[in-house]
Amino acid sequence: VYLIAPGFYEDTDKFTLAVELTRITFPFLLFVCLSSLLSGVLNMNNKFAAAAAAPIILNLILILFLLISFYNDLNIIFPEIFLSVYAMVALLGVVYTSKDELAKRVTWITAFIFILVAFLIIFSEEKTEIAFGGMFIDDAFSRFSKIIILLSAAVVLVMGQEYMSRRGFLRFEYPLIVTLSVVGMMVMVSAGDLMSLYMGLELQSLALYVIAAFKKDSVKSTEAGLKYFVLGALSSGSVSYTHLTLPTKRIL
Repeated sequence: VYLIAPGFYEDTDKFTLAVELTRITFPFLLFVCLSSLLSGVLNMNNKFAAAAAAPIILNLILILFLLISFYNDLNIIFPEIFLSVYAMVALLGVVYTSKDELAKRVTWITAFIFILVAFLIIFSEEKTEIAFGGMFIDDAFSRFSKIIILLSAAVVLVMGQEYMSRRGFLRFEYPLIVTLSVVGMMVMVSAGDLMSLYMGLELQSLALYVIAAFKKDSVKSTEAGLKYFVLGALSSGSVSYTHLTLPTKRIL
């Protein structure tokens, strides 16, 4: 960890957490390579279902162990977890059913869930909580910002779905991509250091790259998505390089 990210070395808490996560992820990378090798062999023998199942099971095991390790912090980030799980489950469910025929319904459901989560945050306990060694902070300001983000996203979905339907490019992925972007914004407003801020920024940006190029038949839309991606990639590289080479400092 000292060689890869020397910026963590001057902060004992961050360095200890980075070492712990590295001990988990480095063996995981080894198993990822073995899983890829196994998937390739299975694909050569026309065993596509087994090849697809191998990385899925491997990732589920990693997620399970991470959840067990940080069980006490999960309640603090419950809104973000709930929205992320909803986006993934809804995406899988719609893909294997009616796809774009459910686009309007998914849009309204997503807007309702945004409002529901906003009210959940409104009626949550008014206290400051810190999770993941200071990387995530839940205080009054972050809760207020999340409420504004969620309600604004709900209004955007409701106002825009009719326009997108008339133009013929309302897809079922649209509200789910917006959901992931909202999760990134929520992580950003609760960020306690540059690492968590960077993670939230990337999640928000990656979702918005897709939305910028959402109208696939439009040259302007494709150009906008490509330009946004290139600019974002350069900015992301600069931020990550600076974060890894300079000492890590708390935002708050």
